[in-house]
Amino acid sequence: MPSLHKHNWLEIGIDSILTSKDSEGVRYLQYFLKDYTDLTSVHVNAGCNKCIAKYYNNYVNLISDMENDCNYKLHKKREGLPLEFGSNIRVTNRNITDEYADKLIKRYKEISKDFKLSDLFAKYPVEEIKVEKIEEVKAETKPKRRRKSKK
Repeated sequence: MPSLHKHNWLEIGIDSILTSKDSEGVRYLQYFLKDYTDLTSVHVNAGCNKCIAKYYNNYVNLISDMENDCNYKLHKKREGLPLEFGSNIRVTNRNITDEYADKLIKRYKEISKDFKLSDLFAKYPVEEIKVEKIEEVKAETKPKRRRKSKK
């Protein structure tokens, strides 16, 4: 049964989860761990702050993957790229859109002739490759020479 206390944990943050309580005096940590186990079906260790931080990061990654319906996903090491030279916008998998991806592709194609989508993106739409119909060319067949019999 899903938790009735769904919160936007991305806005609340890990510090508040660890220290804050709701109006009834119930710790946010209890709600967070319930939501996390409902989502992942993983047994959690509520007494380990390091583990809770790991659960929070996993939760953020899972939720951002679910919410984003973009056709592109950056490699982890490419997250935080500036959208354009001098831009304040940093592209991550949480905020990437197809338009942002197109701008990044255009920028990197200008920089490198050997640019491939797999250099930036872990997930991207497969480009349709137009294949021209190749006519079958038959090789000239020469008549086989007969062997001379040895007498």
